[in-house]
Amino acid sequence: MRSIYGQASQVVVWLGEGWDGSDMALEFLASLAGNETLHLDPLLEPSISVNGLSLSSVELRGHLVRLFGFPWWNRTWTVRELVLSQRLVYQCSKSSITGETMSMAVANFWSHRTRCCAGCTIWDSEQISTELGLTVHDAFTQPARLDFITKARGPSYSILAAIATFCGREVTDPRDKVYGLLGLGTGVYTDLVEPDYTLSPEEVCQAVVIKSTERTGTLEFLSHLFEPRNPKLPSYIPNWTAKGFGGVMLENRLSDLKLFNTALDILTDFKLIASREAKISGTIFDVIITTSFRALRSAENYNAEFFNDIHRLARIEDSSEEQYGSTKCSRWVALWHSLCGGIEPVFQDSNIYSRRLKGSTDLSRYFKWKEFSRLVLKDRRNCRSMICPPFVG
Repeated sequence: MRSIYGQASQVVVWLGEGWDGSDMALEFLASLAGNETLHLDPLLEPSISVNGLSLSSVELRGHLVRLFGFPWWNRTWTVRELVLSQRLVYQCSKSSITGETMSMAVANFWSHRTRCCAGCTIWDSEQISTELGLTVHDAFTQPARLDFITKARGPSYSILAAIATFCGREVTDPRDKVYGLLGLGTGVYTDLVEPDYTLSPEEVCQAVVIKSTERTGTLEFLSHLFEPRNPKLPSYIPNWTAKGFGGVMLENRLSDLKLFNTALDILTDFKLIASREAKISGTIFDVIITTSFRALRSAENYNAEFFNDIHRLARIEDSSEEQYGSTKCSRWVALWHSLCGGIEPVFQDSNIYSRRLKGSTDLSRYFKWKEFSRLVLKDRRNCRSMICPPFVG
């Protein structure tokens, strides 16, 4: 299938039958793609509108949600159509737009959504569509995920990363959460395993682990250990074929982990010694002594109590510039690196990526975040300057 999509001069995606507002939705995308200066916020100039309707219109938002609510956007097998094709056309009834137009529209949407239009009241008042369970914000994550993998896919793209990114999409057979994405792997991940429907879903997961360690010499699969677990699987085998596996948190984790390489160029000696047992050499290089007493599930939990807690944990005072251990960093800088995981976001190619924190650290970000978090929720909405899209870390 990889060669079929790759050699086709054009692939037409049939989204579905149109309705009274489908042309309006496509016209919105075409306008957004054609002029990157158009704001989503109708209070800013110039702002986008179609047939006299701005994005504050419930009607227009409903048409966009319906367009991105077509089943095609959430099927596993359709990922290959978009990523592997040379030229794509989206067809909805008699109307269509090109893949390039769709990609540019999505890029411009998120460029404004995460920057100048982040504080738009539309996002606060937007109601979830009762029919599809989506907001416009949610709806635009569907094409954004596909656009992201298209740009991120290089000469050595991990099929494990592809599985984690799209494992939540719909399939009839759970094994196709793996087999349906095999064509996306490049370099050492090309044709990682052969589809074999005599294997159980658990055996498919184990086959991917074995082949990936043989090909790459890394323990990449250990980063994929995530809920829900499967008692039929050894504890070290990711449950890729499970319903509800992964999600945004796993995607963000994997994206950030690519910035680090603890083992350097040392290849793993991972070896199966029994059906549920494996052996590997390793080194204990650090021990966690204490952690915060709480797990934060919501931005609402970032409050004064939280900051007092982490200050006690890091043993710092507001005026402290004490050096941290044997490093050249102050405890403030060490705390900031710990909170950020040693990384920071950067906007590039209409997507937000992560990069390592290096050199001098701008602690003004920490203090701004601290003051922002101490505000009550209604005041936060008035002063926020950026909201990250859910498809990247």
